[in-house]
Amino acid sequence: MQPSPTNQNWPATEFSQRLGGPSGITELMDDLADALQQPERSNGESVKLMGGGNPARIPGVASALQRELQELGKDEESVAFLFGQYDQPAGSLRFRQTIAQLLQEEYGWPLTPENVALTSGGQTAFFCLVNRFAGRMADGSFGKVLLPLVPEYIGYQDQGVGQESVFEARRPLVEETGDRSFRYRIDFDRLDLQPHHRAIILSRPTNPSSNMVSDSDLARLSDMARAAGIPLIIDCAYGLPFPGVVFGDQEAFWNDETILTMSLSKLGIPGARTGIVIAPPDIVRELASMTANIGLANGNLGPWVAQRLFESGTWRSLVENDILPFYRRQRDFALSCAHQFLPDDLDWCVHESDGAFFLWFWFPELPISSRELYQRLAAEGVIVVDGSYFFFGL
Repeated sequence: MQPSPTNQNWPATEFSQRLGGPSGITELMDDLADALQQPERSNGESVKLMGGGNPARIPGVASALQRELQELGKDEESVAFLFGQYDQPAGSLRFRQTIAQLLQEEYGWPLTPENVALTSGGQTAFFCLVNRFAGRMADGSFGKVLLPLVPEYIGYQDQGVGQESVFEARRPLVEETGDRSFRYRIDFDRLDLQPHHRAIILSRPTNPSSNMVSDSDLARLSDMARAAGIPLIIDCAYGLPFPGVVFGDQEAFWNDETILTMSLSKLGIPGARTGIVIAPPDIVRELASMTANIGLANGNLGPWVAQRLFESGTWRSLVENDILPFYRRQRDFALSCAHQFLPDDLDWCVHESDGAFFLWFWFPELPISSRELYQRLAAEGVIVVDGSYFFFGL
């Protein structure tokens, strides 16, 4: 029996049109996969993968993970649980207890396991949170998320499930800080918080600029959110307490009206797909229900491995002695190459590097679009990320 041809004219929902079409994050992940599958070009030269995606393979982290997996192989009961059972939708209770205790010890935050939810990666956490607070509301109004400054993380852009964007962004103040350096700051005079704003979101350090919004600006933003009765949601995927890729002396931030997201990915375990949300207990319960409805439960392996790293204290050594020094060295090397090899008469500058894994270059007099620059570099085997994707919501 011959299969019938696929009907290419099936009507699409708004959900499908929003999430099923081309996007910046899809392009980024496709570039990553293509480069890993074909590390050499037809002329024999290696592909230079300078875009987003996987964290670096750091020997100390790789060794720690290998030791834990070797121990797992000796533990029949753990193997049976990890691969043979669903955990509860909110995530492993033991791991949630460990996270709450760790944050109490590190920062004095009064957290319990009821403040902690696990998701299948930080991206999934933000999908659930964005659609929890923004979009068509129960009263028929339309709520939006305010991005207090752009550029902001490419992966947020298409997370709303309807046709209308759920993001509204503000242009930053641009401060020249040196001959070849600048930084973005929140323009509080033009923040203009409105009743239709149902949450404020930013990443810290910011993906892609590496901007670490200052402690004082974060406190001011939190006060504004509290006065408006909305949450401040901070994406800490690259920041404190882990993987801790912060080059200055800024502090971690939380209060009872702040929601934090963290991830095991940038600690070096992206394949385990484990996101961590710190939120009020009612939001944690909602996230658990979303997890149950979307995918029943989260994976078990990531929390198991991280549990052992946290309980033994190994995570702290990895952050302080392996992860942070590695990325600082890479940052310094890349900046030295830019100053050494980019022509003196080229108009370029780079955002001050406060943390994370990025360098954000700005070419003020570039005669072509950033899209065309991306395409020309890709043709030469150099993979970067097109900067235009990061300015959504304007």
